[in-house]
Amino acid sequence: MKHIKVGLLSTFLALSVSANPFEGVTEKDSKCFARTYTKQELAAHKLQTVKQMTVKLGRRMDLNIIDVRVLRTNNKRYKAALACNDEGSCWIDCDGGSATLKLAGNALQFTNNGFIMQGGCGEDEKEIIFLESKPGGDDVFLLSPSRCK
Repeated sequence: MKHIKVGLLSTFLALSVSANPFEGVTEKDSKCFARTYTKQELAAHKLQTVKQMTVKLGRRMDLNIIDVRVLRTNNKRYKAALACNDEGSCWIDCDGGSATLKLAGNALQFTNNGFIMQGGCGEDEKEIIFLESKPGGDDVFLLSPSRCK
């Protein structure tokens, strides 16, 4: 019984440690994840406006940062930078929205809680582009590991 408890504790600790999506990320070593959705996938999810998404996990001045790049179905490109804690909760200051990261095997689950991709924080409000979280649309993205560019 003692071996089972030790084994379960070891498994729990391993899962806890690997739950940090920023594990192994430094200012020099980033992790990247991406996905391009096919026409068939987009047709099956009519509310989705994201055609392609790339997320780069990095560190700057002891802070976890993600750079998110999005190509929308209107063929316009946008990008945003969010600060994150080790548990994968990410945000944009000035109430610019948030997202959550979670490892799913070797993939990254990016849950969009709604965030500004352009404008905000005192910038011209005519230029604000918000990626709204819609169930069955732009809410959850499963991204595969990719090369960082």
